[in-house]
Amino acid sequence: MAESLRQKGQKAKDRFIKLVTNVRRSNDFSSGDTEVNIDGVWYHVDVKDCTSNTINQIRAIRYQTLVIYFDGVWYVIPPQEVVRLVGQRNRGQHTEIPFECAALTLNQIESVYRCSDSQLAERVYAAIRMGQQEQFKEVKKIMDDLYSELIKLKERTKSSVTAILE
Repeated sequence: MAESLRQKGQKAKDRFIKLVTNVRRSNDFSSGDTEVNIDGVWYHVDVKDCTSNTINQIRAIRYQTLVIYFDGVWYVIPPQEVVRLVGQRNRGQHTEIPFECAALTLNQIESVYRCSDSQLAERVYAAIRMGQQEQFKEVKKIMDDLYSELIKLKERTKSSVTAILE
């Protein structure tokens, strides 16, 4: 049986869990599969193992730190930067809205976000804290509002289509 996308990234997640303390696997995979505890609060972190220059299925709408492992190098991108990068796309990956799901390339990520194994934990904690700063709270709110509106649109559309086709 073929590996799922989640299983393909398992090596990076296992390595991440060994290198970063206060980490657990999430029980809520719809929000991400890895969580990091900072000051008693659990934050979802999206950990991806890349085998090419392309990073698939980036969900900026979740407003979470993105961690990429590629060829022995880590990239730790704070949530507001993930939103900024994805916001440059005209459409998403298999969707019209890039914040829902998008693909990026490693070339789009600034070198300042690269780090080694020994720097990983410190960079992850810093990225999470940066994303929670007051100056970025409006970005998180916009992503939360977009998610809520998409859920409402989904329900309205399902209801309308069901009413017509039943």
